[in-house]
Amino acid sequence: MVTLSLIALALPLNVDKQSSKIVGSENQLRTQAQPKITEEIAKEAPKEVPVVIPQAVASAPPDSDMDFIFQKESGNRTNAVNASSGACGLGQALPCSKLANVCPDWQTNRECQIAFFSKYAQARYGSWSGARAFWLSHRWW
Repeated sequence: MVTLSLIALALPLNVDKQSSKIVGSENQLRTQAQPKITEEIAKEAPKEVPVVIPQAVASAPPDSDMDFIFQKESGNRTNAVNASSGACGLGQALPCSKLANVCPDWQTNRECQIAFFSKYAQARYGSWSGARAFWLSHRWW
């Protein structure tokens, strides 16, 4: 299951009376599908209108299979190292040299680790959901 978290932002937007389009600063979200505003409505509308715009959170959903394993294995820390086994990274590669050979900057490179562990999950378990199922029954992957 994939879920998408939403955060609502209140942004003041201005309406251009001539073009009936919403205008704003470069930092404000602009939309292609803007409603037509009649001259009468535009005259009555305040210069700044508060608008609530949902903003998608760009990250793996907290209940994703990948995130589940990363949380259990490393606390979701890229620089995690197991003191007793020497396993390292988000998914605890063992030996750590496997990860270090592919991701020389593994301590800070989340994207490289995601690619590395995704390849591992696919090759060994067929998918992240297969990896999670194995983890749940063995408490390791």
